[in-house]
Amino acid sequence: MREQWVSLLLGFAVLAAGALSAAGGAAAGEGAPGMVVPFNEAEAVIEWFWSPEVSQFERWRVEDGEAHGLRIWQNWGAVDYEWARRPDSGPALRMTRAFNVDCSRYDRVVIRLGASAGTIVRMIATTDAGERRSESAPVSKGCAEYALDLQGAQRLDTLTLELDAGAEGTGAGWLLCVIVQSTERLEDYARRWDYSGMQWDAHIKGS
Repeated sequence: MREQWVSLLLGFAVLAAGALSAAGGAAAGEGAPGMVVPFNEAEAVIEWFWSPEVSQFERWRVEDGEAHGLRIWQNWGAVDYEWARRPDSGPALRMTRAFNVDCSRYDRVVIRLGASAGTIVRMIATTDAGERRSESAPVSKGCAEYALDLQGAQRLDTLTLELDAGAEGTGAGWLLCVIVQSTERLEDYARRWDYSGMQWDAHIKGS
């Protein structure tokens, strides 16, 4: 999937058209069913934060963080967030959205985001098969993907994202997207782009 984020962005027009057609669904409130938009045979987007035109950020419920200076807003290219100081207790950012999507063809939920060094990324999903949780090691680089194993669940009801501040003082970052992923089909997809076993002699001409 690594380089295929570029391909995903190139499919922006298709996603925008789909999001516009679902505008009526968005107006139905935060409990309205979400969208599952495949961008290859192994992965599909369920939340695209990177553009105001297609982002569903308004359907997320963000826990109040005024006491520690939390700000989160839709920007061009991402949903940005920051906090002024580490909270006395609990995560610096907690946000929840109802998805109500069929995830029977996928086995993981993946979020791509940027965070300050030391931040811990936690995901909590409610599903038809119960609660699923994941927690990262402290973040060591700016932008990365974090996965939650669905463990056989067939439907994703809600997803909560929590970010624990890794240090005293300010923290900041951005949210790019949430996808569902089939790890089995992802291997086939990656294999399709592997040209390392090809013989290139016939394509290389002497100068």
